[in-house]
Amino acid sequence: MKSDPEIEMKEHMIETMTKSDDETQSLVDTFVANIEQGRKEFDEKRRRGDVSAKFYYVVRSAFWQTFKWDFIANGMSYLVSTICTMAQAAFLQIIIEYITEIKVDLQRAGIYLGIYALLLVGQTIFSNHHKQNGSITAVNVRVTLTAALYEKLTRLNMRSLKETNSGKLITIVCGDLQVIEYSFTMVHCAVGVPVLNLLVYIYIGIVGGWYYALVTFLMWMFILFCQIFSSKHSKSLMGKYGGFNDER
Repeated sequence: MKSDPEIEMKEHMIETMTKSDDETQSLVDTFVANIEQGRKEFDEKRRRGDVSAKFYYVVRSAFWQTFKWDFIANGMSYLVSTICTMAQAAFLQIIIEYITEIKVDLQRAGIYLGIYALLLVGQTIFSNHHKQNGSITAVNVRVTLTAALYEKLTRLNMRSLKETNSGKLITIVCGDLQVIEYSFTMVHCAVGVPVLNLLVYIYIGIVGGWYYALVTFLMWMFILFCQIFSSKHSKSLMGKYGGFNDER
């Protein structure tokens, strides 16, 4: 008896969705467990009178413990992609200098072009990998937070549900979590940036001198502090703007 292709397709879709649900539930369970563990440590610090303890650090730690391997893998892909891009520019200069010579060895030229092609392929593959997987990780973060929120709601009694602001919950699910997903799309780049900066400073030190590498590092630090200051100021302004326009 021949199997119906439509039935097989539906069964495959059901199986895929079931696996996805299982993975999502696993992420939710891990995230909630990390939150609960961090909450215990947070409460213990507060009982000891530690005023520096903030629940924000608990949430950030739970995010890292739950998605750290995704962040690391995507960050390494971003790092390799950027290194391939930089190597392309440097190797292209070598090719241009080589073809301007009077005598050109075809075998050597073929090797140069082959290496350049490999760098181009590597840059394309790893660039697409970190962008696509970064988006997938961001979606998983949003889905995990949404599922954790709904799981929390199912544990509330009727009195608590009546006292809960439904408009606030709708805004969180439809607005705030979407912003979090967008923010997490490229956050993995922070994993590869320190290594990339170190490689750039080493290259500048070898080619131009360590004095110029130090000057470049100091300039980068100055720009970084300016960005941190402007980011905090922008965050404060956006918070005030959100307070005026928040209808919750």
